[in-house]
Amino acid sequence: MIKILAIADLHWFTSEELSKIKDAEYDICVLLSDIPIDAIRSIKNLNGEKPIIGIFAGLSGSSRYKSGNYPMLDQKESIEYGNRICILT
Repeated sequence: MIKILAIADLHWFTSEELSKIKDAEYDICVLLSDIPIDAIRSIKNLNGEKPIIGIFAGLSGSSRYKSGNYPMLDQKESIEYGNRICILT
């Protein structure tokens, strides 16, 4: 059995909340959706040597939750962008 720690939509988080990762029992960490880069760095530091994978759909967020002219990326653009910003390897 594989134990998965899934983390999603960290719009608001504290260092105290993220520190709980260090004591959690899991085999792999899966990051889903909107997670700020500072949170990703903290998760990476607390994660030790365990693998981390990210599933990010709609980089820059969904336009239906925002007002104004915000960029949206299609699947190809998201993959290209994700390949350029990968920090978890």
